Amino acid sequence: MRIVLHEYEVTIKDSLTWGDMQQIQSVVTSGAKIGAGGLQGYDPTALLEAKYKALEIAVVTIVPHGAVAAAAIPFTREWMNALSIEDGEILFDAVDGLGKKK
Repeated sequence: MRIVLHEYEVTIKDSLTWGDMQQIQSVVTSGAKIGAGGLQGYDPTALLEAKYKALEIAVVTIVPHGAVAAAAIPFTREWMNALSIEDGEILFDAVDGLGKKK
């Protein structure tokens, strides 16, 4: 699936695999703090880490507008963090939609 942002064309997977979802869910559950009495709390930073994991798994290529495919750049957190809020939301919403049951 192709996502057009202001400065980039990003290709993401058309769907996530079972294994992809297991990796993402593993990050989400890593935030659970479990003690003798059961769930003792949750570290919310695990949710942010799960978002990055989903992006890392789903993003296939990133090509700046006007560049050839050979000029693709790798996905990094720094790249994602530097996107405008609008572009970041567009990309994350597309990736998040891959994990929704149909």
